[in-house]
Amino acid sequence: MSGGIVRIGPDNIIAEMRNWHLEANSDYNDGYIKQHFQDHLETVYKAIDDMRKTKEEKELEAEKAQWVCEECGKSTFETDIEYLVSPTMHLGCQLEIMNELK
Repeated sequence: MSGGIVRIGPDNIIAEMRNWHLEANSDYNDGYIKQHFQDHLETVYKAIDDMRKTKEEKELEAEKAQWVCEECGKSTFETDIEYLVSPTMHLGCQLEIMNELK
């Protein structure tokens, strides 16, 4: 079935993920191999989490990504408006910049 959807049953996917989990936690594997299989698992978990998000959750996540302080790199999304110079600058960070310029 070239170019078509490959049909893999849930049992096969779960079995493969169990194998990855065993390999990631095996005392017989070195750090690289353990990390390799752990990375596989994390990729799958992230994809599943992303598929489960609602449209509203995805929109909120995209909005939050824009609210990051240019100076310190931390989120400004949940900071009270009184403590922000702009959506991308904490008041404290701006004051530090101004003090450095003096």
